[in-house]
Amino acid sequence: MIRKEEQKGITLISLVITIIVLLILSVVAISFAVDANGLFAKTKQAAEEWNTSVGNEEEIINDLLYYGEINWNKILKDATANPEKYKHPDQRSTNGDIGIGTDGKPVNLDLWLYDYLDYDGGFSLRGANIQSGIYFQNSYANSDIVNGKIQGTVPQYIKLAGENEFKPVIYMQSTFAKCTNLIEAPKIPDTVKSMSSTFASCTNLQTASTIPSSVGRLENVFYKCSNLTGSIEINANKPSCSNCFKEASTATGTNLVVTGSSTNLDEIIATKSSNSNITKGT
Repeated sequence: MIRKEEQKGITLISLVITIIVLLILSVVAISFAVDANGLFAKTKQAAEEWNTSVGNEEEIINDLLYYGEINWNKILKDATANPEKYKHPDQRSTNGDIGIGTDGKPVNLDLWLYDYLDYDGGFSLRGANIQSGIYFQNSYANSDIVNGKIQGTVPQYIKLAGENEFKPVIYMQSTFAKCTNLIEAPKIPDTVKSMSSTFASCTNLQTASTIPSSVGRLENVFYKCSNLTGSIEINANKPSCSNCFKEASTATGTNLVVTGSSTNLDEIIATKSSNSNITKGT
C-alpha cells in the first residue's frame, strides 16, 4: 500500500512539472513568432519575395515571348526615347546611325552597307547604289565573317542620324552573295520582304536559318550553295521562288530536309537540280 501511494505522488509531481515546462515553452514560442525577426515576420517576408519574383518572371516572359520572342513594341519605344542606349560601343564610321539586331540588341553598323528606300519606308541590306541600281558590293563583307559566322546579328531596325524613327529592314537582296567564308546563316529579320540571291554562291554555307512568313521573294536565294545540309524551315507566304535551290546541296554527304508552313513548299523544292540532295520533311 505504501509503495502505491508513493507512485501516485511521483506521478502527480511529474504532471505538474510537465505542465509548467509546456507553459514556459509556449510563452517562448509565441514570443519568437511575434518578434520583428520571428516566424510571422519571416513568413510575411518570404511571401513578399515570392510575389516580387513571380512579378519579375512575368515581366521577363512578357518581354521575351511577346510577338514570339521579343517585345518589339517595348524595345522600339525605349530606343526612340533613348537612342544612344542602342548605339554599339564599337561603332565609329557610321557614328550617327543606330541599328537594332534580330535579338533586340545594338548592331555595329560599321560592318554593314545599307540604304533607306523612301518609297518603301524601309531599309535595304543589298549594298546597292539605289540611284543607278548598280550593286557595287555585298552588304556584309566576306572578310568580316569570323569562324563561319557574321559578327553580331542582322539589323532588323535602323535609325539614321537626325531622324526620329526606327525603320524596318525589308530587303536582303544579294546581302551575302559569294560570301564563301559563311558557314552558318544568321537569323533573318521578321520584317524582310525580299531575299532574292541572299546567299547565292555561298559555296561553304552548311546551315540555313528559318525563312519568315514576311518574305515574298526567294529567287536564287540558295543558288550554288553546294554544301547546304541539315534542315530548313520555310514559312514564306507563297513566295516567287525561281532557282531557289538550283545547284544547292550537291556536295557528297549533304542532305537537306525542307519543312515549313509555306503553301507552295513543293514548288520551292522543285527548283532543285537533278543532283541536289533535297527532300521534303514532315
